[in-house]
This record gives sequence, C-alpha cells and structure tokens, in this order.
Amino acid sequence: MPNASGLLALGQALDDYLVGEYSPPPGTQTALGFLPGIAVNPSSFAPTGVVNPLAVNTFLNSVLNVLGPVVDGRFAGFLSAHQIYGTVLDVAFPVDPLGTPAADAFLSVKNTARSAFGASPVKQLVAVPMNWYDPASSEGWASFSTSASGAAGSAESSSEGETSPKPSPKPMPGETPPIIAPERFEKLWQWRTLDDAARAQVVLPAPEAATVTTSEDPPVVVRDHRTKVNGPIVRDHRGIDLSDVSVRDHRSVSRSFSSQAVADFKLAPSRQVMLQAVAAEPAVAEAQVQPVLATAPRRQLIAALADDQPMFAAGDDVTVKSQAVAQLIETQAPVLVAEIDDDAETSSTQTVESHDLTLSLEYCFVQVSRDAWWNDAVLRMPRWYAPGCKAGAFSSGTTVGGLPLGLPIAMVITRNVQVSGRWSEADRAAAESHTSFGPWSTHESTMEYDESNQSATLAIPGWQVVAVVCALLPPLAPADDPSLAAGEPAAATA
Repeated sequence: MPNASGLLALGQALDDYLVGEYSPPPGTQTALGFLPGIAVNPSSFAPTGVVNPLAVNTFLNSVLNVLGPVVDGRFAGFLSAHQIYGTVLDVAFPVDPLGTPAADAFLSVKNTARSAFGASPVKQLVAVPMNWYDPASSEGWASFSTSASGAAGSAESSSEGETSPKPSPKPMPGETPPIIAPERFEKLWQWRTLDDAARAQVVLPAPEAATVTTSEDPPVVVRDHRTKVNGPIVRDHRGIDLSDVSVRDHRSVSRSFSSQAVADFKLAPSRQVMLQAVAAEPAVAEAQVQPVLATAPRRQLIAALADDQPMFAAGDDVTVKSQAVAQLIETQAPVLVAEIDDDAETSSTQTVESHDLTLSLEYCFVQVSRDAWWNDAVLRMPRWYAPGCKAGAFSSGTTVGGLPLGLPIAMVITRNVQVSGRWSEADRAAAESHTSFGPWSTHESTMEYDESNQSATLAIPGWQVVAVVCALLPPLAPADDPSLAAGEPAAATA
C-alpha cells in the first residue's frame, strides 16, 4: 500500500504469512483475525509448581469460546460458542415432513449431537500442542522476520522453524475473505492506548476464598447479564438499583464478580471463575486471588463466560429461543463492527512515522478441538430451520453482503518480538506514552537506542495471543421457517 507506515507494512506481511502458513481442516473456510494482545503467563497455570487443568481450560475458554465477526483482518468476539451451538440443538427442525427419510436422518444426527453436548458438563477445549503453555517446550514454535523499507511501505519476509520448513503457499481463491475496508486493518497497526474500562481480567479465587453457590443465594439477573454478585458494584448505564448491585455503566466493574456461568469451567462447586477490573486491587487480604490468567476485552470475556446471553428455562418455547438469539446477533454484530471502525476500546492513537523497520518474532499456532461436544455436521446439514426465523438469522455465512461469524479453531501466540530500525524521535517517545504497538501490549516492553548507528530496538519479550484463526460458519439456519411464508405462527417442537 503506497505511503503505508513501516508498521502497517510489517503487519500486512505478517498477516499474509500467517494466512498462508495455517493449514485448515479439509472443507473448512477460515479467516485470520487480529485482536488486542492477550498476555500469556505460563506461571499462572502452575502457581504451586503443578499444572492446574482448570486454569488451562479457563484460559482457552476465555480466549477461544467466543463467536464473532471476522472483518478485514480483525476479530471481535461477542457470543458464547457453546451457547449458540446449544441453541441450534434445541431449536433446529427439519424442513422435510416428519417421518420422511430426510427428516429422520436430520433428527438422528441432531439427537446424537445433543446427547454428546449434554453429557459434557465441562465444555473443554483440547489444545495441540498439549503442553503449549510450557516455556521449556519448543514444540510448534517457529521464527518469522520481515523488513519494511522506504516510504512505499514494502516488506520482505523470511521464516524458519519446525513448522515452516519451506516458503508458505498463498491461500487459494475464496479460502479467506479479502480485506474490503483496509482502514479497519490499518487502525490496529499504530501506537494505541487501550481503555482499561473496556478490558477485564480472568482469575481463579484462591481455594480459601472460593464461594459456594447455594439454593438460598440465587443469582441476580440484570437484563440478560447474568452475574452472581458477592458484594462488588456492577455499574450499568440503565441506572437500576438492585439491593447491593448498583447498575450504571456496563463497561466498568468495581473490584470483582464471579460468573453465574461457572458450571462450564469449575471442577468442584467451590471453584469459580472471576472477572475483575484491570486496575482493581483487592480491598482486604481475604480477597487475594491466584495469578491473572488473561486480560482481554471485557465484552469478549463476558461472552466467553455466557454472562450476557439470553437465559432460558427448560420449557421455554423454541420460537422464543430462536428469536431471542437471532435478535441478539442482529443487534450486536453491527455494534461490534462499529466499535472496530471507531476504535471504541482505544482512548488514544498515534501513527507510526518510521518506515525502515525490521520485525522478528517467534510464533506458535495452538489448535483447539471441541470434538467431545461440538458436531459440525449438524450445522452444515442443508434442510433445517429455526422456528420463527428467516434463513441466516444466526449467521449469514460468507455470502456477498453478509457478516461472516467465525469460530476460533486456533490461536497465534508470539514471543521475543523485536522491531528494530531507524525510529523517529516521535516514535521513541510514543513507546513510553502508549500501551500497545499494533496487536501487542507494550506493558513489559523496552526501547533501546544505539547512538552509534542511530537505530533503536523495541523488545516485547513476553508471550501474547495476538490473533485467532476462525472457521467461518455456514448460513444458520440454512432455510426459512416455512410458516413465515404461509403467514402462520410457528408450531415446531425441537
């Protein structure tokens, strides 16, 4: 791209390389989406020296258990993956008349999938490499470097490592949606200061501080935001007061709260997942918790924990379920795209002036499997509908004009990131005043200047998740509810 900054050219080269390097499952259309860097602290998974499977699974769920639009190289999660999958299993109904071979085949696949889904109380994600969090292991790690030169922002890349023995092939036509609006991609590749109120941290309470949910301590339900409240103030813009919960602004949470959706993450009733504000500090010694597992956009973490999804009773009408989830997607997906366009999670930005830069890093693709509870065959069967909904109400697929929803199937972790070259004085100052450089958090970065050759190196040594590879969902549902064409109320039962 003409006149692109050096960082943008590096970002384009990294995006092209990662897209070409990843080999998707056969028949799966994928898209790569960058996100604000999520720090990975290997010691948080084994604070006592022994790996805690709950901590590992909680991290994977927090980062990857979300659906969201993948637009122009950016990903924004907003919907719990297991929630929408469970909804499909509840409401999907065959277009063909009951008793026909086609209908019986669909219901057989759906019922088998529902049995597997219900039999798995913990929606675990199986990661490969299995010891991806072990700093002593080199499995899956490879090196990448690229250089940007001149005002034109051109870049040349090279790579090495066990996962990249030869130059990467370019993606086949149609394999990954093209970047239609480059400005969305460009907004990520600059100096940025993220708004702490738009982020949150995931932690596990210390064993002695864990709370036990009892039948006499029901959850507080606030407009689909399901939170189990233990004293903190949860602010929401609607200004509602519910006993000890003051609801004013949903983007900020004082201290911490424990998720009502902990059943998906706990190994014992007393072990609960918690979210806390980025700048929060425990008020008393008893509130001390284990190390932070992840710091990520609050919207994504709440979605991963299913805290803001519609809450249904077992006997709720399937049409009500279908339309509630469809409305949530219809209203929230465009909001997410608008947030990307407006950089809503960023309080300040600054364009990178420098052009002659070299990026080097180590990276690892961590692939995840949901095979124990997720059956893709149900979603891809062609003749079913959601009662009360048009085709594509949950996902429009990748059709022209549609907003593709992606399910993360891999995350990209980087470490030992270095960007060296002839940095301008403005860029060297920006390294001190901003919290992000492209997708990377710079909280633990250093900028070292070498006066002898007037060059500097920005070093970001820690591990960070900077992107996800998403499998793009097909149209969900693939067919209209037949009763809509006839003008009749939906009468299907799942």
